Amino acid sequence: MKTIRSVVLLVMCGLIVAGGAVAAGADKTPSAREIAAKPELIVVAILNQDAAASAAIVAGALEAIFSSNWSEAKKREQCIAVVTYAVAAKGKDAAAMMGIVAARVPAAWLPVIAATAVVAAGDSSSAVAQAMLDAVGGNAALAEACRAACAKPATVLTSSEIGSVRGILLSRVSPGVVKALPTIIKPANKYSGQDK
Repeated sequence: MKTIRSVVLLVMCGLIVAGGAVAAGADKTPSAREIAAKPELIVVAILNQDAAASAAIVAGALEAIFSSNWSEAKKREQCIAVVTYAVAAKGKDAAAMMGIVAARVPAAWLPVIAATAVVAAGDSSSAVAQAMLDAVGGNAALAEACRAACAKPATVLTSSEIGSVRGILLSRVSPGVVKALPTIIKPANKYSGQDK
């Protein structure tokens, strides 16, 4: 009888531990390397985070990209995607986050980060630009590089990269928000000699 109770108790403990492991796995925040590889995961990672915590996650993902053995083109592509998804996820609250991020990225990457952030920010682009400028204002060279990238993102990003940013933004728009295109097509006027 004691043996049966011991076995039942052991099985119950095993089920409790296994259930806890499954629950922990479901709530697991993606790692910096996972986000670097799949930038859309940044949205889940920063969803309920404040500006400082969000910035730490974004900066960690960017560092994972910079330290990877990917080609420069791949690094740039992933960097642009991470920043775009992060800014889109934070919306009007992106400025504070991007100010902290700008202060933490390598100088060589700051123009790409800044240009991407202002393009992704849309109506909030001036607030995002100002937050990044304030963050690097103590360094004249960084401030000028940031200012130039924010003022003219197309001098830093290629047209296909800007298209990529806009594509990510459009993919995040709720279908109910986008107005449907008109479906009524007016018939063209007939020209003389055209078959009826």
